[in-house]
Amino acid sequence: MRGFGLAALGRRQEAVDALEGLKTRASTEYVDPYNLFQVTAALDGLEAGLPYLEEALETRSLFLVYLGMLPPYRPFHSHPRFRAVLD
Repeated sequence: MRGFGLAALGRRQEAVDALEGLKTRASTEYVDPYNLFQVTAALDGLEAGLPYLEEALETRSLFLVYLGMLPPYRPFHSHPRFRAVLD
């Protein structure tokens, strides 16, 4: 959430640092791919985040149940790959 918030505030470098921290942690412990999706999509757009979103679907991330209700993702609802995760 920190990285997502920083990206939303336009504090790009801090958000990038938070994302890199998550990736580092993911090499030694479980990090929900949904968290990587959130920060990546906030920084670089949906296309960049989609691999993590699809991984979150494969791992059955609990957070996916909220995906269709979250306002930041409404613009993505018509994208076929995003829609596939929602469906």
